[in-house]
Amino acid sequence: MPYKDPEKEKQSAKSRKKVYLNTEKGRSQNREYTKLYREANLERCRQTARESYHRHREKRRQECYVYALSVLGWSQEMYNRALFEQSGLCDICKALPAEGVKLCADHEHILPPKPRGLLCKQCNLVIGNAGDSIAVLESAIVYLRKHGKSQ
Repeated sequence: MPYKDPEKEKQSAKSRKKVYLNTEKGRSQNREYTKLYREANLERCRQTARESYHRHREKRRQECYVYALSVLGWSQEMYNRALFEQSGLCDICKALPAEGVKLCADHEHILPPKPRGLLCKQCNLVIGNAGDSIAVLESAIVYLRKHGKSQ
């Protein structure tokens, strides 16, 4: 039955195609068509993929960063608030990170992780390698003082 409204006819055709692609036969035919098209237009497909990769690069990088923060118990808002409260400096050594380098989101190693503060890479490694142990860090201070390091 033809539609009087051409726009409605387009929508109907789209919905029929969606229903067809949800069947095994439709998916199989679509896979075959896609494979043949890709073989016939390999360089064009590669160029399109490269352009898409570069066009969405920053978006993917940001999404990965936000996901990594969430795994550590941080949100982007919490990170930004801590960065503002710490004036962009490491919470331990008070150093400003190099240009383009972000501070590490430190957290307690429990489940779920509990955010603590933002640290530079060196301070984060010191805390991590000490196993978050105050005793180990105090022993390191005693060791440094014993061997002539006063500050």
